[in-house]
Amino acid sequence: MLPCAAAVYKWMTLTNQQTDRIKYYVFFNDGDDKITANKFIGSTGGLYGIDTSNFNLVLNTMKTAMKNGNGGDLPENDIEALPFGIQQCSNCSNIIHIADNQATPRDMIILRNLTKPVKVIVCQLNAKCFKSKFDKYCS
Repeated sequence: MLPCAAAVYKWMTLTNQQTDRIKYYVFFNDGDDKITANKFIGSTGGLYGIDTSNFNLVLNTMKTAMKNGNGGDLPENDIEALPFGIQQCSNCSNIIHIADNQATPRDMIILRNLTKPVKVIVCQLNAKCFKSKFDKYCS
């Protein structure tokens, strides 16, 4: 998670003054340290949402999400953060998902329920792209 957190932090610092364009962040940690057996698609939890009005609160929210859990297993339930964010910020028109190329999501089925398009920024794209996650972007 740390390499992606660094990418998110960089994104946030570059866009800090653009609160008219970026309205809401959702951070997730794949279940607040739940064991894998207790992670159910769509209700894994570990979601932390915050509006962008106070940059320090946004950073603290990201740190809290990181402190409260690290997921434990490699497949993630990161897609469940998307409908959560859309519900929290219903007037947001651009949804951006910063996705970890090193972890395959196990909850891709949730995508079919989304009503807004999602732009994906891939982090940790050092060598090999996971085809199952980003097949149209991988060569």
